Amino acid sequence: MALLIEPLLRNVDLTERQRDVCLRGIAQMAMADGVRDQRELAFLAKFVDEFFEGADPTNKAFDKPVTDEDLAMLDSDRVRDVFVAYLYLTAYMDEDFSEPEVALATRLGDQLVGNERREEILEAVRQFLYRRTVFAFAFKNNRLDEDFARAASARFGVPIETALKINASVFNAVMALKAPTDDATNQPTEGTN
Repeated sequence: MALLIEPLLRNVDLTERQRDVCLRGIAQMAMADGVRDQRELAFLAKFVDEFFEGADPTNKAFDKPVTDEDLAMLDSDRVRDVFVAYLYLTAYMDEDFSEPEVALATRLGDQLVGNERREEILEAVRQFLYRRTVFAFAFKNNRLDEDFARAASARFGVPIETALKINASVFNAVMALKAPTDDATNQPTEGTN
């Protein structure tokens, strides 16, 4: 079974120092390609606020690069996993996973969790982002579009077989939110339209 990244992102308790290291890693990844445009800054602020409520990713305090001493503060497997996941989420934020971003995520990820675990985290992040993208499309349009789903699976590097499984669960979730049912035949519950 693939690693589910969202529970990890939402349920790992970080000390104040670990939180600082994660935010500095995010800021370092965001600048790895040397580009910081307004669109990227807006996405970065939204992403950071989702997982670090109230933090300002443009704060100069986060500009200091992550050191080996900082990485040593990430003292559990779950904390190291979540740090690597934040790196990959940041790298994919602008939809351009550039060579400097790949190099930084690979170097820090291999140092913290090893190559095999880093690859598992990367796969889980790709599936997480694919799921969110398809969910947003299906929720807005009340349907899944095969061409859209195929393009999204290619963009995030999610194999089509995995994407099809995700699509089914996403569509069921969207339909449950939009038209709750009381049985498997998808008959509307009493009092709904």
